Amino acid sequence: MIVVESKRDQRVPDLLAEQVGHEDLAETCAKLADALRIYSSNVAKMLGLVPHQRLAAAAKADASAHLEESARLQGMRSCT
Repeated sequence: MIVVESKRDQRVPDLLAEQVGHEDLAETCAKLADALRIYSSNVAKMLGLVPHQRLAAAAKADASAHLEESARLQGMRSCT
């Protein structure tokens, strides 16, 4: 199982599965389990792949929700 700590972390395994297939992805995760934490970046490195930069960008809805939550926590009004 791949450690998922962010929306980007979820998008990377999906992309890796598209590129190498679920079976190879599972085998790579099993190999990593003994040596490293199974972060999506470690899995990508083991597969010799580099995730696209576009995966780092948050979806507009996710970004808006994050900004609204940040404003709420700081006691500020949302600008939208």
